[in-house]
Amino acid sequence: MASVPALEPFVVEGPPSTQAAQWKEWVDRLEAYFAATALDNDRRRPMLLHLGGAAIHKLGQSVAEEGPPFTYQSLKQSLTALFEPLANPDYERFLLSKI
Repeated sequence: MASVPALEPFVVEGPPSTQAAQWKEWVDRLEAYFAATALDNDRRRPMLLHLGGAAIHKLGQSVAEEGPPFTYQSLKQSLTALFEPLANPDYERFLLSKI
């Protein structure tokens, strides 16, 4: 069996409004990497922290301090929430008034 190439670390580029899409794309590649390497659920959380790079590792550690359970799914959901843009009701109302 051929070896699976390593996944590049997650790097945020561009404006904050694009971070959620960048994160989703990287997580999709990570999930494909897990499938290709047949990685079991117990090793997915440490691999996310390792493959994500220094910034993701630091964010992941801060999420872990918020309390259990610290599973792969909970970590992925917490990190996804961090990259989602915050809603600005005033701006949304302004956009709605322009229609």
